[in-house]
Amino acid sequence: MKFYSALSFALKNLRRRKLRTVLTVFAILIGTTLISSMVSLGVGLQQIVVKGLKSTGELTDINVYQKETGKALDAVFNPSLSLEQNVKRCLQYIGGR
Repeated sequence: MKFYSALSFALKNLRRRKLRTVLTVFAILIGTTLISSMVSLGVGLQQIVVKGLKSTGELTDINVYQKETGKALDAVFNPSLSLEQNVKRCLQYIGGR
């Protein structure tokens, strides 16, 4: 079957079943619109959440609390030491090994 014959056959069937063609095109348009809307909504919400977390410092701060008192270990933390050394100091302070 040649390309021209296949194309004319397809167009003839589309003209014969107009309601089916219109409903199919409408469904494709709705599906495409919904998918693009959901992706846009997801990206926008992700940006809002990341911006909110960055503004509170939750992505860069590490807080260690004592189990009994719930008091922060800011007195043990030394900014001039490495993170590993500070974690060791905090664990020693709260009785960890």
